[in-house]
Amino acid sequence: MNTKLKAAGRTAIAQNQQGILHFLERFPPFDQMEPAHLLHVVEHARLRFFPAGQIITQPSDGIARHWYVIRRGAVIGQRPGGDEPPLVLGPGDGFPLAALVGERPTRSAYRAERDTFCLEVGVADFARLLRQSEPLRAFALRGVSSLLGQLHRQAQVQASTTLGQPDAFSMALAGFITRDPVTCPPRTPCGTPCA
Repeated sequence: MNTKLKAAGRTAIAQNQQGILHFLERFPPFDQMEPAHLLHVVEHARLRFFPAGQIITQPSDGIARHWYVIRRGAVIGQRPGGDEPPLVLGPGDGFPLAALVGERPTRSAYRAERDTFCLEVGVADFARLLRQSEPLRAFALRGVSSLLGQLHRQAQVQASTTLGQPDAFSMALAGFITRDPVTCPPRTPCGTPCA
């Protein structure tokens, strides 16, 4: 009887792994990854349940230690005190990519919007997979660069408001100079006033 239970357990695990593989293959970057790398995700992930309203990860948790991929449910990502609209994530979405790539705490609090199941992969396994899988690396870096692009656009808006010129970032440097530059001849000792 014990042998039959073990065999049934192995069969159930194999069927569950196949189900997770088929699920992942429907979403980027998993749909571009090699089968061995997808299997690495499945073999090193554990399925976690988060009831509605539970915080999954947040800035005060410290350096990000897990990569989460939503299997079922929905997650809201919100920066504490931020004015940006919340990020709504669903099945196939992973988080917190930028924090894992940057080896830092996440800047957003991620909360289960409703009862949610996530695949949870430890940071060491995520890092190993990131080194091995070009599609995952490109996807992760594209996500980070997209965030940097948003920050750059925000900086442009803020700078143009501050400088009072809508095209401040496209102006030639000479356009910002309001007086002749201060120059010193070669070999001038430090502390000597220059003209």
